[in-house]
Amino acid sequence: MEIWIDAIQFAPRFENRVSNIRMVNAKFLRYLMEVRRSICWNKQDNQRKIKGRGKQEESLYPPGMQL
Repeated sequence: MEIWIDAIQFAPRFENRVSNIRMVNAKFLRYLMEVRRSICWNKQDNQRKIKGRGKQEESLYPPGMQL
């Protein structure tokens, strides 16, 4: 009987932890995508600077991608 009670008490906490992990993963993936996008954007920016079209304002996100 005690085992069942423990399991019932434990279940909500476990579910909470799983959803927290999922949320952290989503945030982390979003962060990774932003970093990757900004790296790609910086590469394009550097090529633009090398070609001598003037230095653009440095931004973490490309235009239209601001959060």
